[in-house]
Amino acid sequence: MLIALAVIVGLLLLIYGGAPLIIHSTLKLRARPTVTLIDIQQMPPEVYEHFGRTAGGMQACGFDLMHYLLVPDMVPNAKAYVALWKNRPRGQMATAVVVYSGSPPETPMSTTWYVEFLTKLSGGEGLAILTNNTQSRGSFKKVKAKDTLRAPSLQDPQQLYTVHLHRERRFAPPNATRYIPADGDDIESFNEGARFDLDRQVRLGVFRYDAAIDSYRPTIPGAYRMTWSQLPPFKNMLDNAERRRSEATVSHMLAQPLSLMPPTVPITNQSPYRTSRPALAQ
Repeated sequence: MLIALAVIVGLLLLIYGGAPLIIHSTLKLRARPTVTLIDIQQMPPEVYEHFGRTAGGMQACGFDLMHYLLVPDMVPNAKAYVALWKNRPRGQMATAVVVYSGSPPETPMSTTWYVEFLTKLSGGEGLAILTNNTQSRGSFKKVKAKDTLRAPSLQDPQQLYTVHLHRERRFAPPNATRYIPADGDDIESFNEGARFDLDRQVRLGVFRYDAAIDSYRPTIPGAYRMTWSQLPPFKNMLDNAERRRSEATVSHMLAQPLSLMPPTVPITNQSPYRTSRPALAQ
């Protein structure tokens, strides 16, 4: 009995003590990942199907397709296909994403797909309002300037957008200036937004920027925080708490009528990511 208990304790120490150190030493997020324009003929069938399923709903919500992108190397052992959308009159951006992750034959490939709507208010640390339907909870440290709702039960983009509009009314005054990139700057804005978020995690002590390899690597405290949040019992507790909040918010908002939207909102093409980003990964 004591031997079995000692083995269990040893395994727990190995997992909870050793796994974060492996993440600390191996995880690298590229500051300037490869981003390639692609067309539908270059996509795997399931990627094309996901983009096709979401396209009608995105267009019905007033969004125009900007680009299809392939990002093969931002995260180790992961490849992302991204459709960039933009709603010019409303000052909103959106992405449809398919991510393949894994390193066969050692680990089987898994596929994640989701849609995310973004309203980014202008100026400095202007609030970013994000509403998505991903199944996976993020591991970045939360900040006041970025409010994200994950609603995996809403696979219909129009329903998800309705919730996003309710959240936008809650957090953004009607006369607040929204940022959307000028046509032609969409890909650079996509990259800048990702680096902006990582630089903010650097300031919070979760990551550090390694100039020698132009990548972000987790700090030791950051690696423990990220890894433990994805291991039981912390993962179960965090997932359950987030699911309860999300379900309550979604149910309430879908039951409420939307207030009348103004025909247009103030918009700027000046990137807040450029004006307020610290000199960590220039």
